[in-house]
Amino acid sequence: MNQFTEQSRKKLDIKRIDTDFVAGLSSIPYVINVPDGDWRAWFTDTEKQLLRWDTNGCSQYSSIKTLEAQCNRLLNKGAFSSEALTFFDKNKYLIDGQFNFSIEYNAILSGTTINGNNPIYCFISAQKDGLIPQWMLEMTLEQSQQYNSQEEQDAAFYSVSRVTQAMRDMGRESLKYISVAYQWIGAQHYIQPTFQQMQTAMLQAPLTIAVPVPANVYLWNNDTVSYDGKKELDHCVGINLVSIKVNDAFPFYIYDNYNPFQKRLSRDYYIPQVLQGIVTAITPPVEAPILPLAGFNITLPLSATYPISLKAIVQTYLLQNRLLQDNVATFFMPSGFWGQQTTESVKNYQTKYMLKLTGYIDPDTMAHIQKYG
Repeated sequence: MNQFTEQSRKKLDIKRIDTDFVAGLSSIPYVINVPDGDWRAWFTDTEKQLLRWDTNGCSQYSSIKTLEAQCNRLLNKGAFSSEALTFFDKNKYLIDGQFNFSIEYNAILSGTTINGNNPIYCFISAQKDGLIPQWMLEMTLEQSQQYNSQEEQDAAFYSVSRVTQAMRDMGRESLKYISVAYQWIGAQHYIQPTFQQMQTAMLQAPLTIAVPVPANVYLWNNDTVSYDGKKELDHCVGINLVSIKVNDAFPFYIYDNYNPFQKRLSRDYYIPQVLQGIVTAITPPVEAPILPLAGFNITLPLSATYPISLKAIVQTYLLQNRLLQDNVATFFMPSGFWGQQTTESVKNYQTKYMLKLTGYIDPDTMAHIQKYG
């Protein structure tokens, strides 16, 4: 059974560093991604941090799992570019349609040992080293059977020699498609954030929290865990807070790395450390080819949201000149820059020729301009 035991008791070295962001005080934009704040649907199968012996990597397991959950949501919402999807598919980042990153890759590169680590360093590793698929680096339960002690197993588990150049290259290539940021929830260290602060944060992303384990560790191995009054973080676990149900007696829904993997913590549970990793899908910029000034042959899409570049300016100038010739322009001369008047002029063109009213150059509008221009 994969349960928390006395041998699992290790201290998490959780300290803030000068460059850390704090929610509400940082440059990280606040975006509501899950309106009800319930992230349970986006988490993949739980990871067991206990092999033959405990790896004591709870902070790293929980950090990577929250990044997986967010990538699963981004995938479902169609946020990744076709280039990114090809990369993930080719390199087998997904298992049964869900992301599965190697936890060991970032755990090793962030300096995790038998004594645990600070979850901040896992997020920093994801920012710098990227993420690789689970199949590239994973110690199995069978492989761990060769070790005769936790010290021997974990020394091998966290050996930097396991990380190959191919893995580093893969991880860094992933940074073309995924951006990772992190921030603390709550401005004061070791002061528990309010319900409202945590709920508001969870509309954007799940939370990685550190909490004390009950003095009787076996009380942790239950579906619901009551707080026993212990405040010392001499021994604690790093887990994911995935939902808060304010009216419940056990309102904090967590994903753990020990069985049972889904637990609920009591309303009065001490949660002094709340960290949030945030994933953003990177969309490569698209530029149109330069067109000859004598002709008009635009490349889609062309609209107010199109990236500003010399190529886009040339195409916009040609379009504006065409709109003037057709007596539908609301401006007096072409500028090469797309503003509200250009949008309105395109709508005038579309109205005049009974085209779908979009305000930008869609395929039908382009075909009409090319045919009659």
